[in-house]
Amino acid sequence: MGKGGNYVFSLANYKGVEKDFLGFAVGITFSNSTTNETIYLGWASIPLIGTKTNATAYLFLSPGKYNLTLELTYIVNQVVTPVNFENVIVKMNNSPLISVNLGIQAQLPTFQNLAFAKPVYINMGKLNNTYGGPFSNLSIMSVPSGGEFLFEMRHTAELEKDFSSFFGIITLYNSTEKIEIPIGSMYFFFFNFSTYNNTVYLSPGVYKMNVSIYYYLNNSVTPMSFKGTIIYLDYTPLVNVNFIVTNISSPSPFPRLYSQPTVTQVGTGVIYENGTAVVKLESTGSVDIVGASIAGTAYTANISSITPYQLTAGLNTVTINFGSISIQPGSTYSIELYLSDGETVLVTVVAQ
Repeated sequence: MGKGGNYVFSLANYKGVEKDFLGFAVGITFSNSTTNETIYLGWASIPLIGTKTNATAYLFLSPGKYNLTLELTYIVNQVVTPVNFENVIVKMNNSPLISVNLGIQAQLPTFQNLAFAKPVYINMGKLNNTYGGPFSNLSIMSVPSGGEFLFEMRHTAELEKDFSSFFGIITLYNSTEKIEIPIGSMYFFFFNFSTYNNTVYLSPGVYKMNVSIYYYLNNSVTPMSFKGTIIYLDYTPLVNVNFIVTNISSPSPFPRLYSQPTVTQVGTGVIYENGTAVVKLESTGSVDIVGASIAGTAYTANISSITPYQLTAGLNTVTINFGSISIQPGSTYSIELYLSDGETVLVTVVAQ
């Protein structure tokens, strides 16, 4: 880029195929050692809202050399006329920048269960504290036919450079059910939990959607900026964020990523020779058990060995599998439960 300034990007020659796509998005990322900016052009058909087209985008670029990355995502309509089309072009200041050739064939049956969501936009602003959140916004999702849906977080390699935790919770709810979908990475002392891909079954219906994002910066960060889609639903944009990372203003204690409920044991639990422990827990709110260990031993269990690991308000009966262990029948043991809000709960069990 020989001259800095504001540049206009536009999508041209797309009218011939617009009718055949529910969604068509071109993402263009400009990056170098100091800048990482993404613009999006395209259109989407959203239930209850209609077709939204973003055929123009604006971006300020400083003089210098940039790496250019193209990301193309689309959803073909259920009924299409097979066509071949050339020169779907992205222009920069009316000069050709990108040319795309495509052909459309008969639609695959797997697209019948598409979910439609109005993308959420979250402006996180300048991040100069060690941690923050929740940054939240609301939207709506329509599920015409039940099925398995993939929620995916992108740009994870870039995020991991500055964030030890970048985590989102997508909450879908209507009059009959409430579903919480975690996605991202969390670091709690010795425990590192990440789920960049989360497949969830959704029943047919219209859901209200709340998205909340939390972050925890590394001790050493490189100032950066990000603007673009961070979470996709079956490869279509779902959550767009905008933030700037600056120098951390002051050290902070470990973050409380959730509103902090109180968890207490009810009665005394049991632990069996096969390594399975069963305890009853009373919780004042929702929180996850992300790990457990038997005090004074090397026996531990991770989140996949805890059922259910998600505590809800009220009484919860939790089973923890420590695997092969050696215990003394009739003896009392203490188990430390590590919660997703950073707290540790000590419970008592008797060996059977």
